[in-house]
Amino acid sequence: MSVPKRFLKSTLNDRQEAYCRHYVDRGGDVRNAMVLAGYDDDGSSKFRVAMHRLKHNPAVRDRIHQITRESFTSDAVEARECL
Repeated sequence: MSVPKRFLKSTLNDRQEAYCRHYVDRGGDVRNAMVLAGYDDDGSSKFRVAMHRLKHNPAVRDRIHQITRESFTSDAVEARECL
């Protein structure tokens, strides 16, 4: 199964980057992260399609994993400093 070309972009636009950060900050709340990133939740199928595309975009998922790892690393450093 081939990956659609729209998923092959390795760089994220500003809204996608904001979505990733809000997604991690909000504990994985997709809808809230999208709204905070500037997507218009008008209840339409257009919003749901955008949500699906973001959730399944490999570049977005990779960025979310990267932000999560950075967060855990930062937390571990802070915890060591407290000891």
